[in-house]
Amino acid sequence: MKIECPHCGVRGTLDDAYAGRKIRCPKCKTLFQVGGQQEVTPPIGEQDSVPPPMPPDPETVQEVTEQTAAEAESTTPAAEKPEAVEEAAPPEPDTTQVKQDEVPPMPPPKARPHATREQTYGSDVRFTVGGLISRAWELTNGVKGPLLGGLAVMYGVSMVIVGVITFLIMALNIDENGILANLLNIVNSALSMIFTAGLMYMGVLRATGRQVIWKDVFAGFPISGQIIVASLLQMILVMIGFALLILPGIYLMVGYLMTFPLMLDRSMTPWQAMEASRKAIHKVWWKIFGLYLIVMLILCISAIPFGIGLIWTAPMSIVLCGVVYTMLFKEN
Repeated sequence: MKIECPHCGVRGTLDDAYAGRKIRCPKCKTLFQVGGQQEVTPPIGEQDSVPPPMPPDPETVQEVTEQTAAEAESTTPAAEKPEAVEEAAPPEPDTTQVKQDEVPPMPPPKARPHATREQTYGSDVRFTVGGLISRAWELTNGVKGPLLGGLAVMYGVSMVIVGVITFLIMALNIDENGILANLLNIVNSALSMIFTAGLMYMGVLRATGRQVIWKDVFAGFPISGQIIVASLLQMILVMIGFALLILPGIYLMVGYLMTFPLMLDRSMTPWQAMEASRKAIHKVWWKIFGLYLIVMLILCISAIPFGIGLIWTAPMSIVLCGVVYTMLFKEN
């Protein structure tokens, strides 16, 4: 059947099953009865005698409309489904309140500044000589094999070069002070410095909790040129120091002990590493000097019974280098 809103005049079609029921106009929201004598309830805004109630909730109106349509569908055959009554578009949600209630995002945390070299290297260091030796002895467990392997490679290469020089002198009657012999000696010294840097770096790896393998003894070869430059600079400055009443030379020898580890672990240039090492050791120079005197004494004593004791003390001295490095430069 056809219906018409008695208030606003909107028209539509509805199934006969709705006869006698009250429906709400989708346009003006007037409630009226379908068929027979139509009882009209004007919109809330137009009632004068009754105080205006709270405006209907759009979601409640939508639920009532959907419930009425569902009841009609359940009682009406599929062929007699009424045409859809014109419905007003649902109001757009008001996002003003949502925007007002939104919590402003927290500002991103500020990045923690990295420690500068001056802050790291100039910090006060407290330690005992016995504590460092004890720590190095503990860390030697588990890495004696790789460290002894690195030492074997270093001394094996050196012995080969010395054997070549001896063969040339004896078999080919080459002057031991000749150019070729001196050149081989220079090569042997350079390789020894590079291998020494690799061994010290192995001690740093162990003291900082990283894996150590015997091949780490070759870690200095990628920067072999810089290691040779650093060795030459140290030799020149130490010789000048010895020429100046000996004590400055001893001071520089001890002060430059951490040069190679800094070059390998922190990618410093030779001069940067030398200065960083000297500044870090300066405040604790006497303790470091006494520490290495004790270590040299331990190595000499352990070498007395056919060098058997060096199996333990030589790896410990390498790890000790890493322990001193971590203590001076605040590594974890």
